[in-house]
Amino acid sequence: LCEGVRMRIQTPAYSNANFQWSDGSQFDVFEISQKGDYWLRVENRCGFDIDSFGVQYQKPPVPYLGGDQVLCPNEILLLDAFDGKDWTYRWHDGSIHSSLEVDFPGTYSVEVWDAYGCYGIDSVVVAECKQTFYIPSAFSPNKDGHNELFRVYGERLDQLEVSIYNRWGEK
Repeated sequence: LCEGVRMRIQTPAYSNANFQWSDGSQFDVFEISQKGDYWLRVENRCGFDIDSFGVQYQKPPVPYLGGDQVLCPNEILLLDAFDGKDWTYRWHDGSIHSSLEVDFPGTYSVEVWDAYGCYGIDSVVVAECKQTFYIPSAFSPNKDGHNELFRVYGERLDQLEVSIYNRWGEK
């Protein structure tokens, strides 16, 4: 059974039968909420029979998409829930692969099931990157030690094209 799940067992309808479960209860319905070995004795005027079974609990799968992410324009982010285990996947959009490529900000979630039918879920928020940068309006490469270099400040600047003009508007 999956951890946290209860199992209810209903015996077949036997007329004039007496039931006795391993915990001493005498009903035709028995609820299991923990792992262990269980047995049932059923007795009627023809005799009795005993059957037993064991119950193990399985921890639910725990997918991990990581922390929240940032996505900038023209980027693709790969969300991967694969954990090396034989899980079944279902993403918020219905896709069933272990990973999902996203190119738009939003909240993305994945549900996973293991071979026992136990269930886990994770989600991640993908935010739009706030691309900020600063470009100085002037610099003076005159070897006085002030504003010698022209530099653009910012993050995620992969490519930059700059034209520099002198004070008379000449390139």
